[in-house]
Amino acid sequence: ISIIFLLSHVYGISSLPPQHTDSLIGILENRTIKDTVRAELLNQIGYETYTSDLELTKIYAVELLELSKEIHYEEGLMKAYNLMGIYYDYKGEYTEALEYYKLSLRKAEQVNSKSGISAGLNNIGMIYEILGNYPQALNYYQKSLKIDLERSDFKGVANSYMNIGNLYENLHDNTKAMYYYQKCLHISDSLDINKLKAYSLLNIGYVYNASNENDLAKEFYQESLEISQANDQQEGILLACLMMGMLDKEEGRHSRAIEERTGE
Repeated sequence: ISIIFLLSHVYGISSLPPQHTDSLIGILENRTIKDTVRAELLNQIGYETYTSDLELTKIYAVELLELSKEIHYEEGLMKAYNLMGIYYDYKGEYTEALEYYKLSLRKAEQVNSKSGISAGLNNIGMIYEILGNYPQALNYYQKSLKIDLERSDFKGVANSYMNIGNLYENLHDNTKAMYYYQKCLHISDSLDINKLKAYSLLNIGYVYNASNENDLAKEFYQESLEISQANDQQEGILLACLMMGMLDKEEGRHSRAIEERTGE
């Protein structure tokens, strides 16, 4: 799987608006009542920390699981299973991740949570893609996309387009990959979702690079870098610099090969 797979999007399931993690932890520490509010805080913090402290995500996921069982909170169980799936997913333990994502999906279907169903389908699709089962992955992505279109959840739609584009890129179908990346870019641009827009630009640049259109690749990488810098998105900055460095290295090898052949 190519570097492009780093830009796929794993789904969390949250009922709370995005907040700074430190403020959420402060609220959690001051709230000892075992109720659905505490459960939602555990879920939100667990999801917000998985890229920075994966083991902390597991701690919150386990507490959420135990609390949800204790207070009979079915949506909390759905979210806890999803968090556990994310934990094992990022640990590279894909069999365990798949089991938890499927548990989350089944619970989402039981409580009729459309957002939970969409998240479960997407995350299961990502595992199948990692495992190389592309037909099954595409099937799950398309089911997730269908639900998000029905719900007019355009951020979810954009994320599905991103993941479907990644799948076709891994299949070396640049035409279809570009089609879905551009659809993702259009939505993320119109909704002003900066992180997703930056990643869309990176992916489009990657397709141009794979097609030996390096000048266009550089333009898209540079635009992505500028967006990430403007929004202090460190992961986006790192990835853009990495891809630009790889392109420069590739062009350097090509230049040296020409010099050797021509004797210049």
